[in-house]
Amino acid sequence: MKTQVESETNLKAGGYEINPTTKIPRDALVAFREATSEIYGAGYKALILVGSQVVQGVNYKFIAQSTSTTRTPIKTLVEMEIYKPLTGRSIIKRGSIKDLVSDATGLGAWRIVAAIDSYPQKVDSALNDLFSSIDGVGYSPLMYAAQQQVSGVNHMVYCKQTKLTNPVSYGLASVILYENLEGKIIIQSVTTIE
Repeated sequence: MKTQVESETNLKAGGYEINPTTKIPRDALVAFREATSEIYGAGYKALILVGSQVVQGVNYKFIAQSTSTTRTPIKTLVEMEIYKPLTGRSIIKRGSIKDLVSDATGLGAWRIVAAIDSYPQKVDSALNDLFSSIDGVGYSPLMYAAQQQVSGVNHMVYCKQTKLTNPVSYGLASVILYENLEGKIIIQSVTTIE
């Protein structure tokens, strides 16, 4: 039997309700800004709300862009958790910031793009074709995260993963697409983040 909070919010007490979105609800965005506003050495921008967890307050899990405040700023995509207590100020959960991919220069280095709902035309059409061939799991692109120059180009895309089970469940996946020198795109890897 669901509690009143579970019924009203579709959240499950004690466990994360995973449903990745780039349309971050106001309360989650306020908690994110409150928790990251006093961090020195880097600025943070929320990109994807991965999910929420009802506790004595709410835990929020985000994919965010961190930009260092050094002379030559370095961008990094990070996963982080924010705790919003019932009363008081939101905080970043200790040890919850994990680097996912960092900006770098040179051949073989990833370059952070962090574009929400905007993809190179080739990648956009390839995503539709490629994902129709994976049985039992649907993928909806959320963010064109990064690209890497190799012998061709690797494209990193974060996708909402929909597992066609009963009941339907959701996750977040990092998808690497490889575009060869002739322009053909194939799936290099699919890694479930949450």
